[in-house]
Amino acid sequence: MTDEEITKLLFCCDEPCSADLAMVFGAANELDLARRTKRGVELYRSGLVPRLLVTGGGVLARTRPETKRMAEIARELGVPTPDLLVEDRSANTFENVNFSIALLDNHGLLEHLASVILVSSEWHMRRVLLTVQASFSRPIRFICCPTREGCNRQNWTASEVCRNEVLNEAMLLEAFLETGALRSATEGTFGRMTISSVAIGPMNNDASHHSKPLRPFDWAKPALMSDKVPQPTKNPGSFMVWSLT
Repeated sequence: MTDEEITKLLFCCDEPCSADLAMVFGAANELDLARRTKRGVELYRSGLVPRLLVTGGGVLARTRPETKRMAEIARELGVPTPDLLVEDRSANTFENVNFSIALLDNHGLLEHLASVILVSSEWHMRRVLLTVQASFSRPIRFICCPTREGCNRQNWTASEVCRNEVLNEAMLLEAFLETGALRSATEGTFGRMTISSVAIGPMNNDASHHSKPLRPFDWAKPALMSDKVPQPTKNPGSFMVWSLT
């Protein structure tokens, strides 16, 4: 898979527009967490959304959920408490969405919800979009408004850190597509051999498009093995079994 194909697979960005709320996804990385929260606040202060929903308990949270810090940042930047919903139990993107749906329902906001702005890092947006599309029980308009900073479609190939982040995300997304946990309109255009070339490293004459050999980051493993996510058969050579070694 070429860098261009990976960019097309993962990165999503829409023109911001009015919506019923912005759902801001947490991050284990403090810098990404702050960037995502500030992007959500920017959308709120511009008048595009009347409220924010911040979501993330955090796989790697040691002392408190990610959203505690996100809520602090949002309030410091002028978002009043009545306009801020906080979901602090989730440990992965699937739970981010499902627990947020329950929170919206508990506040009486789900029934009339028609549009949601999704806020995360740009490399994370495709998985976020597919997850919300699979999880909401009726059609909702979703608008992808990622952070401008950090690893994005313009700079990810120039940084080893960003390249590893993006290639691990591509591998994680493909695993979810393989297990059936997520469905994509483009499903079938990237198969097992394609993702293997991304995950394992250079193959044949395609070395210019790949980094050194990879294994998933630790943050990916809990998401892959969550009991909320359909698991693959444990056959020898299974992508999931290999990826978690």
